[in-house]
Amino acid sequence: MAFTAASYAELATHYPVSAGEAAYVRAAFNSRFLSRAVGSLRLAIGIISAAAVTLGGAGYISQLIALPAPLIVVAIVAASGMVAAWGILKSVALAELLT
Repeated sequence: MAFTAASYAELATHYPVSAGEAAYVRAAFNSRFLSRAVGSLRLAIGIISAAAVTLGGAGYISQLIALPAPLIVVAIVAASGMVAAWGILKSVALAELLT
């Protein structure tokens, strides 16, 4: 893990942009196609991870409240979206509290 963290720290100082992995691939290979592919895969990973966490949370909540799982999933996504729209500091504070 230390090697990965050191690599990202080094790359972030050389390419301080918000695109992350896609920017690094673009700089390394000078290929727009590969950069877009990596960016798209990173987006897909984020969506899949969020879906897995949401479904897991809905499973836990359904043990406490007798509601259909799809309704709980929609409520979790809506509540998360509202907190994120409220502000990034508030969403980080909520994540810290829930963790």
